[in-house]
Amino acid sequence: MQTTHNTCSAEYLTSDLFAITSMEKNIQDQPLDLGNNFHFDMAGIPHPKVFLEVAAFLLKTAMNEILYGIKPLLMKWKGKASIFKQMLFGELGRYARRQFPFNQALREGQATVEWWKDVANDGSEYAQVLPVRFLQSKFIMTITSGA
Repeated sequence: MQTTHNTCSAEYLTSDLFAITSMEKNIQDQPLDLGNNFHFDMAGIPHPKVFLEVAAFLLKTAMNEILYGIKPLLMKWKGKASIFKQMLFGELGRYARRQFPFNQALREGQATVEWWKDVANDGSEYAQVLPVRFLQSKFIMTITSGA
């Protein structure tokens, strides 16, 4: 088992968990084949290993909701898996690269969930899937934590 070391400095917390290995550097240098002639460009993704793990989790949980859930915002993707996957990766990529609309600053005193609601309600073509996934996850976490 590999030990992860954390260090603290005046500016930020760092961890070798996010260190880019040579394998991850190779991931960044080559497009990711997602099938159906769709290739996702990993260039500029700061932590590709974490990115891929998050993407896999979001995709798996979304697909369960699409197939078996009751939320219209996700059920509308039934039978459109490849389009959904492309949108999810595209939006998650924009988020990871800090691109619009995910580069908008929080207003003073604004809660993170309110920021996500603003992004979801903005109507941007670049924020159709990811805000819905976050807000659903936040809702699930709130219910399960009893908050």
